[in-house]
Amino acid sequence: MLKTANNFYFVYEYCNGGTLDKLMQKEGPFPEKRALIFFKQIVEAFKILSRSNIMHRDIKPDNILINNGTIKIADFGFCKPLENANELAQTMLGSPIYMAPEVIKGEIYTMKADIWSVGVVLYQMVFGKCPF
Repeated sequence: MLKTANNFYFVYEYCNGGTLDKLMQKEGPFPEKRALIFFKQIVEAFKILSRSNIMHRDIKPDNILINNGTIKIADFGFCKPLENANELAQTMLGSPIYMAPEVIKGEIYTMKADIWSVGVVLYQMVFGKCPF
């Protein structure tokens, strides 16, 4: 991250595979084995966020980049650093199709809301459409 008096600049590595969304648009639903390979990487990334007490709040295929077959989670614009894993949030942020029900209802939620989003992404990889 670079910082000036008025701005923050985030510098990301180039990901030659584009976004998971673009890949799904190009190829359609993934065979289960391929979806599970990507899903395992997404879960590993989520575990790192969880251990670091970071709530992403916008996990979706557009924010999942691919570099040489490796998943990279991107766009931390809505993320929330937490004091602990049980800290609550109430702000309705993210993309509605991927939001957990408690977020959409405007209720309080924990970082477990990100788990819902990860599940929606898995469904979309396997079936080629969102479940809702």
